[in-house]
Amino acid sequence: MILSDTIAKAIAQHHECFNGRGYPKALPGDRITKEAQLLHLADELDYAMTVVPGKPKVTPKQFFEKLLADGVSDPSKMRHDPTLVKQVLALFEKEE
Repeated sequence: MILSDTIAKAIAQHHECFNGRGYPKALPGDRITKEAQLLHLADELDYAMTVVPGKPKVTPKQFFEKLLADGVSDPSKMRHDPTLVKQVLALFEKEE
C-alpha cells in the first residue's frame, strides 16, 4: 500500500499526546501533526461513545467538554491541543 507522508505520520503519531506522555515517541504537542492529533481525538471519541452495558451514554459535546475541563483542572492531563478540542467542540455545538 502506498501512503502519503502526511497519512503515514498521522498513523504513526495517533497515540502521541499533547502533554508528551503518548507513545511511541512521547512527542510534545508542537511535534505532533494536526492530522495525527485529529485522528487521536476521533479514536478516543469513538471509544467513549461505544455502547457498553452499565456505562452511561456520552455525547460528543460531553466528551469534548470533559477533555477541556480535565485539562483546566490539571494541565498535565491535557492529552490534546486545547485549541483543536475547542474547534471540534464548536462543530458539535452547531448541531444543537
